[in-house]
Amino acid sequence: MTRRKIIFLFFLMLFVAVVFLGLNLKLFTIKQIEVQKNNLGCVNEDQLKVSSGLLGKNFFSLDKEKLVESLKEQFICVKNIKISRLFPSGVKIEVSPREPAVILLALKNEATNSALLDNIATPSADQIKDSFIADNEGVTFSKEISGLDIPKIYFSELEKYLVQNSIKILDKIKTLGVKVRQSLIKDVFLVINPFDNEPKIIFRLDKKIDIQIASLQLILTEAKINKEIIEFIDLRFDKPVVRFAPKKK
Repeated sequence: MTRRKIIFLFFLMLFVAVVFLGLNLKLFTIKQIEVQKNNLGCVNEDQLKVSSGLLGKNFFSLDKEKLVESLKEQFICVKNIKISRLFPSGVKIEVSPREPAVILLALKNEATNSALLDNIATPSADQIKDSFIADNEGVTFSKEISGLDIPKIYFSELEKYLVQNSIKILDKIKTLGVKVRQSLIKDVFLVINPFDNEPKIIFRLDKKIDIQIASLQLILTEAKINKEIIEFIDLRFDKPVVRFAPKKK
């Protein structure tokens, strides 16, 4: 037997012995849980500790991936969780919250939705059925909307992909200098600034978003070069429709 094989077998046997002793002497049993929260107000430390079920478990027998998914299902306001070992017998749970991206405002019915778009009027409180906060993945995780200065999206009927695409659009057009306070989802269309004194922009949410964003960027760039003021952009068609404000004489 070569020297290299002897050394390998020695360390292998040493590793097996350490693991065996560790398991029998409970060296790897979790006795302490430390929770690190980053601005997370929707869940407290005790809830996380109890729900994790980590105390008394063997660290090396944990299915960390499964545990993380279980905790995220229980606490929808949590976006990311990291679990790490704290020597000699502890575990650290680092929790990051979902960040508010938009306020979703559910209108009472489709007729209200259409009337708002036709009348160009900001919805009143009695026209709104419910409200939610969503993050940039389109996940709704809270109903506490007070004090938030983020874009609002009004809708009557909604599918998740419509929210996700709408948030993607709002996030990208910010980089183009487009100001957005409010928008409205009607059918599969997103109307930007339907109630504000800003250029109204219409996107189609069931078509390629990136192509529409690229078209918008080109239109805005050309308008800036030509010193034109845009009133309306419709990106629902292969050839965008653009209306400019009359030039002052």
